[in-house]
Amino acid sequence: MIIKKIAIEQRPRERMKAGNSLNDAELLALLLGSGTKGESAIDMGNRLLSEKGLYKLNSLSIQELMKIKGIGLAKASKLVAAFELSKRVSSGRIWRKN
Repeated sequence: MIIKKIAIEQRPRERMKAGNSLNDAELLALLLGSGTKGESAIDMGNRLLSEKGLYKLNSLSIQELMKIKGIGLAKASKLVAAFELSKRVSSGRIWRKN
């Protein structure tokens, strides 16, 4: 389903703004920013989760992500950056500004 056809209050950005929890596919959709012709960002998020799983996506390189239909350098870079930030926060390897 095209995101523009979803009621405004049910779209991922608006739901996040309202403080609602998003599922993994919706969070991926926000990172991806857009889908492809015939596939919304949410649909792409669902496809990535069903084909690879979140754990596997977390470990893929930019080059490996770019081999997936609909993912170019920009989307691959966003995903790798988001996963890397998550790893740093989880491991405590973040610089804290007081």
